[in-house]
Order: sequence, then C-alpha cells, then structure tokens
Amino acid sequence: MPKPTSWLGWLGWQSRPAAAAEQPPQGPAPVQAAQETPPQAPPHASAALAHSLPFGLPQMPHLPPLNPQQLQWQQDLQDMIFDSIKTRMQAYSYPSAIACIRQTYKDEGVAGFYRGVIPTLSSVIVLRGVSFSIYYWAKTGLLDMLPPQTPAAVTDLRVGLAASQTPQASDGSTWSEHSRLAVASFLSGALTGTIVTAISAPIDLVKIQKQLERVSVASSANEAAAIVTGSSSARVAAAARAAAEVADPVGGARIPSAGGSGPTGGRSSTEWFVHIVRTRGVLGLWTGFTTHVIRDSIGTGIYFSLYEMFKLVATPEGQTAGPLIHMLGGGIAGTLAWTFLFPIDVVKSVIQQDAFSAKRQFPGGAWEFIRRRYARHGVAGFFRGIGPQLVRSFPVHSLNFVVYEHVLKTCREL
Repeated sequence: MPKPTSWLGWLGWQSRPAAAAEQPPQGPAPVQAAQETPPQAPPHASAALAHSLPFGLPQMPHLPPLNPQQLQWQQDLQDMIFDSIKTRMQAYSYPSAIACIRQTYKDEGVAGFYRGVIPTLSSVIVLRGVSFSIYYWAKTGLLDMLPPQTPAAVTDLRVGLAASQTPQASDGSTWSEHSRLAVASFLSGALTGTIVTAISAPIDLVKIQKQLERVSVASSANEAAAIVTGSSSARVAAAARAAAEVADPVGGARIPSAGGSGPTGGRSSTEWFVHIVRTRGVLGLWTGFTTHVIRDSIGTGIYFSLYEMFKLVATPEGQTAGPLIHMLGGGIAGTLAWTFLFPIDVVKSVIQQDAFSAKRQFPGGAWEFIRRRYARHGVAGFFRGIGPQLVRSFPVHSLNFVVYEHVLKTCREL
C-alpha cells in the first residue's frame, strides 16, 4: 500500500519515524547477501532541520497539494488591506492601527481597504516576473564578471578556500564566496529595483491617490473622540489633541481634495491617470520618482543580498536548500529591508499625495516635509504605519521566494 503524501512534504519536511516496539529476544538472524544501496541525492536542508526537532511532524494525507502560484494570488489580495492601512497612517494621524481600521470601515466600508486594487493586481504578476527575471540574469552575469573561482565553487558557492588557495584576479585581489555572492546579489537587486520602479511608478502613484482620496479626518474634538474608545475627560482631551494634530500639516495630515465625477467625489483609477496627465503632463505620472527609486534600488539590493546570504549560511554543506529555507530567508530579508527603508517610504507616500492636493502643504518638497516632521515628531514620526507593514512583510516575502525557487526549479527541469 503506497505511503500517504504529507502536505508538509511540500515544504521539504519529513515526519520522524516512530520508535520501534520492543520485540522478544530471538535467535541470530540468517546471514543475507549484501545488497548494494543505490546512491541517493543529498537531502533538503529543510528536511534535515525538521528531522532534528525533538518531536515528530504528523502525516496529513487528506489535504490536497499546495499550489504556490494560487497562494501568491490570494496573498496579494490580502496584502492590499495592510498596504492601505500603512499608507493612511503614513499620511494621516491616527491614535493606532486599530483606530485607522475602524475609521476606514466606518467611513468607506470594506471597499475602503481595496482602493487602488485593480491597477495593482493587474500588474503585480507581470512586474514580479520581470523583477525576478532581471535579478536572475544580472546576478548570473555579475558572478561571471567577478574574479573567477574553481568550477566547484561556481556551482556550489559553498566551497571555502584558504587565502593561499583562493584564485586571484588580474590585480591580485581575492574574493571569498560570501563576499562575491553578497556583492553580486546587492548590485543585481539595485539594478532590478531601478528598472522595475521606472515601469511601475505611474501605477504606484495612482494607487496612492486612490487609497487616500476619501480619507475623512476628524476636524473637532467630538469627531476625533469617535476614533478613541471611551468617553472619559482625559480621553476626550487626548482626542482633541489628536484632532489638532490631524489638521496640522507638520504631521503630514490633511483633508484631501476629492473632486471627480462619482457621487462621493472619488475618481476611478482611469480618471486619475487622465487627471494627472492633464494637470502635470505625461511626466507627472512619475511624480515622486526620486524618493521612489532611492527606496526601491537600495531596498531591493538589501532584500536580495540578505536572502542569498541567509540561504548560503543556513544550508548545511552538501545539502540543497529546500522550501523551508526559502520561506525563512525571504521572510527575514523582506522584514529587515522594510524596517531599514521605511522612513523613505513615509516621505514618498506623503509627497506623492501632497502633490495633487487642492492646497499643497509642502511646496518645498521632500526636504521641507522631512525637516518639519522631524522638528515636530522626531525620528518616530518616520515610522508611522510600520506595524501593518511588518505584519504583512514576513508572509508576503516568504511566499515570494518559495514561488521564485519553485518556478526556477521547474524551468531547470524542462
């Protein structure tokens, strides 16, 4: 009878065998001819990691096999909720993420969390494919351009050589495999982020306008108190301060200019594209491109280099990295990269939204916003909305690299 397939096997995990029951002593076993054991492929590092756990992993034969591409699409749809909350908290002042969620649902319903979803989802699959394709080919080319290594090192990237054994470039310099991979992955990631940003900037700009166009901000203490649970005098006073801060342009918060033809004043994504081109010209679709490309070039470089280094360090020598390593590496890389670059994302979101407001609050651009927010809120002012971002980062980027490695493996087997 065939052994049932475990859904955890898709992750490279294996169940530990149950302990054999004690048997009564028996006579010596008959001598059998030795059989040659066929060679086996090196196990996945994730399987070895799971096998080393002090408890077994159960078999679950009734679950269907997981489809990485289907999971990716579902994750993208759920990710829009966290992205919308993050953007609102960056540009407007809310007491907490929960208050932002409540206020958004009260004013706009469930649809408020999915503003800008159509252009984003319609392009995310293509842009992700372009991104990983550019990265793969750029990294391959850079690895070939860097000082050559031994054939085994080029293939495995795990061979450690002594300084006297390390092949040298024409100028006499030497490269360790860690340094070689880190440099190649960072530069390839930076190039990838720059190219993809140039393509996706108009879509991201429209998404920002859609997410923030109907945000209603409390303009009095009573309205602000609706965001805060309870009615004590201390909380009402705090709500009054929140209302004053919301109206303060230093906080980066203001009531947006709605306009448009809809009954509530909102524009469709197509109307936003047309409006931007009419008021700013075609180049207006790249408003805020400087901060956008800084964020994505540096961020993507850090993102890919962290992932590659984690995979290199976490994979035992002689084994192949499995999906568990891919998940952990992608999640850690995405979380750390976003934490480091989140202040730049705050500047980008506020400046892009302010550029199309009826009355601009930061005519001096990004530097004026940075100076005024730092003077009022300090460093913490550039981390508004980081909570929702960190919640979404780990699962989103874990799945990104699982799908990437799965597709890469499939292509190599063709």
